[in-house]
Amino acid sequence: MRMNLRTPALISILVLLALGTVRADVIVLRDGRSLEGKIIKETDETLTLRLKYGEVEISKSHIIEIRRGLTALDKYKKKAAKVENTAQAHYELGQWCAGKELREEAKKHYGKALEIDPSFSLAGKALGYEKAGGKWLPPDEAKKARGLVKFEGKWIPKEERDARLAERDGKKQEEFRKEYGVGPAFFVSKRKNFILVCNLPEKKRKELIEAAGALYAAHSERFKELFVKGRNWPLVIFAFSNREEYREWVKKEGLEKAVDCFGFYSGRKQRAYLFEGASPDVVHMLLHEFTHQIYVERMMERGARSNAWIFEGFAEFFEGHDIKDGRLGKSKPHITNRYTAKNAAKEGKLIPIEKMIAADQISELFGGEYSAQECYIAYAQAWAMVYYLLEGDGGKHRTKFMRFMKKDLRGEGTPEEFKRIFGSDLDKFQNRLKRFLKGLK
Repeated sequence: MRMNLRTPALISILVLLALGTVRADVIVLRDGRSLEGKIIKETDETLTLRLKYGEVEISKSHIIEIRRGLTALDKYKKKAAKVENTAQAHYELGQWCAGKELREEAKKHYGKALEIDPSFSLAGKALGYEKAGGKWLPPDEAKKARGLVKFEGKWIPKEERDARLAERDGKKQEEFRKEYGVGPAFFVSKRKNFILVCNLPEKKRKELIEAAGALYAAHSERFKELFVKGRNWPLVIFAFSNREEYREWVKKEGLEKAVDCFGFYSGRKQRAYLFEGASPDVVHMLLHEFTHQIYVERMMERGARSNAWIFEGFAEFFEGHDIKDGRLGKSKPHITNRYTAKNAAKEGKLIPIEKMIAADQISELFGGEYSAQECYIAYAQAWAMVYYLLEGDGGKHRTKFMRFMKKDLRGEGTPEEFKRIFGSDLDKFQNRLKRFLKGLK
C-alpha cells in the first residue's frame, strides 16, 4: 500500500497506523505528532517512509524534524554479536526477533538453541518441531525417527507399508510371471531401464538390482555421446539359482548353443542370461552380460556387427569392477584376466594382434572349446587391450579408443580401421601391450 500525504488530515490517519512499528526513523510533523518507520526514499520536496502497513510519501512542508535511528535489523545485528552461546540466550534472542517480525533471524536462533540442547522444548515448539527420541526435529524427520514412512501422502508404520506393498506385489507378480513365462519361484523386478527376472534369494536379487543400476548409470554417464536417441525400452535380464535351471531355460528358448556358457547375451532375444555358481560370481557376470546388452541395445546401430576383441574386452573390463555405495567402483585390473594375460605374455602365448582384430566371434580364437587354455587367454587379452586403451599410459589412448568404438558401433571396426587409428605396426602395439601387462600390480 502506498499513499501520498499532502494534507494534515491524511497525516493524522497515518499516525495511528504507525503505532507499534519496529522501525526507528522518526518524522516529527508540524502539528506535534510523529511517525516511526524506515526512510526508503528522499528528495528535495518529499520523503517516503515505510510503515508496518505500507509506504507513505510525505511532503517536507509538513515536517519540522527528522530523527534518523537504527532499524530493528540494525539492533538485531548488535544483539547477535553479543549473544551468549547458550540455548536459553539464543532462544530469547529468537523471541526478540519474532517480536520485531524478523522471522528468518528468529528461526536461526531457535535452531542454534536446539543445536546446543536438542531437548530444549521452548525452541522446538517455537519452530513447530516434534519431539522424537529425546530430540526436537522437523516434523518429517521426527516421523522417520519414530519408524514411520510416507506412503500415499500419509505417515504410517513401515510394517504396514510393507504389508500393503506385499499384497499389491502379489497381484502384480502374477501378471509379470505370466508375461515372462516363469513359475512362482521367480520374482520380476521392474526398474526404469531394466527388468530382472530372477529366482535367487532376496538378498542376492537386491545385489543384482544394485549392480545393474550402477552399471547402467556409469555407461550412460561415461558414454552418453554414444547412446542412440529414442532407445528407452527396459533391458531384460534373467538370473537363475543354478546351472541346471539355466540350461533348461536356454534350451526352451531355442538357444542350445549357449548351454555350456557361464552366461550370455542374446541379441536375437534381446535378453541376458546368468546363473548363480558361475565363475565369476553372478553379480560380476551380470556386469559382463549387461554391458553387452547396453552396447547392443543402447549404442549399436541396427544391423551392425561388432569386432570380437572390443565387444568381449569391453564387457570383461566392466566385469572387473566392484559396486560400492550403489555406484560402480573405480577402474582396476580384472584379477583373473590380469594373471592370465601376464602369464601368457611371459610365456609367449599371447594371440597375435592381427588375429585378434580380425575375429568376428571370440570363439574363432579358440575353436569354440570354452574349456581350453586358449579360451581364457582370448578373453584375458581382449580385456587387456581395452584396459590398456582406456587406462594405459595415463589415459592418452582414450580419445582414439572412443573414435574406434564409434566406428565399431556402426559395424566399421575393421582391422584396417584399427590400423588407421592405432598404427599399422601391430608388432609395436603388441610390445606396448606386453610392457603394460608387465607393469600391472
